[in-house]
Amino acid sequence: MPSHRSIGCLISLGSNLEWGLLNPVDMISSAIYSLAGYSIPIKKISRFFRTPAFPIGSGPDFVNAAILIRSHLEPKDLL
Repeated sequence: MPSHRSIGCLISLGSNLEWGLLNPVDMISSAIYSLAGYSIPIKKISRFFRTPAFPIGSGPDFVNAAILIRSHLEPKDLL
């Protein structure tokens, strides 16, 4: 249920797999921009960075990013 006050929320994103024609960078970008369809304002987007899968060699490197949004939603509703 929405509250009356807006709060800042940090959301971390990551992927190390392709899906269809989308690589991990494309998937994270798509996820970020799809939030606009839910009227969730994005205030800041971090740079994208790569981190190795753990343990090393267990899979492709991850692409990670974080975003700062503002929301009136309760945390469980935002998920």
